[in-house]
Amino acid sequence: MHVQDEDGQVINVEVQTTDKKNLPKRMRYYQSVIDVNILSPGVDYRDLRRSVVIFICSYDPFEQGRYIYAFENRCVDDLSLPFGDESLKVIASTKGETGDASDGLKALLHYLDAAVPTDDYTRQLDGAVAHTKASEERRHEYMVGMIHDMEVRAEGIEQGIEQGIEQGIEQGIEQGIEQGRARTLVSLVRKGLLGEREASAEAGVPFAELERVAAGERGEEN
Repeated sequence: MHVQDEDGQVINVEVQTTDKKNLPKRMRYYQSVIDVNILSPGVDYRDLRRSVVIFICSYDPFEQGRYIYAFENRCVDDLSLPFGDESLKVIASTKGETGDASDGLKALLHYLDAAVPTDDYTRQLDGAVAHTKASEERRHEYMVGMIHDMEVRAEGIEQGIEQGIEQGIEQGIEQGIEQGRARTLVSLVRKGLLGEREASAEAGVPFAELERVAAGERGEEN
């Protein structure tokens, strides 16, 4: 995912938590994806905008203790001669201790490493993170309660059916109840409130049944 700033510069930011020993070539790939996406067929190559690929790493990939490692293409025989392709690759390390970096950037990198805010921005960020976590917990609690209420209502229906309906009809209604549960869960999944596997685990509905009902509903919509 990349964005464009007010100056037209295209910026891609990624987070890397595991050292897979492939960072330079990963960044090369991301750079190529940016160029392909922003240059329409038939457009002159000179219209390619300056691009920056940034990786924030929870480790030091070059073990030199720097906050920032910045790379651009230059002539190997004369490092003062830039290639001029206007592409820049930046690696920021949360383990950095030296090098040119603003106080704000240092505070951000240290926060990403230890989750301890040290300035106004990281305190605001920490508050936003806490709010998001609390919202997710409240959403999960709401969903669990909703599913519980649904099961209680279904159990009441089942008890009423058991009192005076023949066995064959009971089986049919029980199947309808199970389908109703599955459809309710599918609705929650489609609204982005619940994952499919989490839904099936919460309600005790087999995952295969959820998939079957979801596919049936999509067929009806089509």
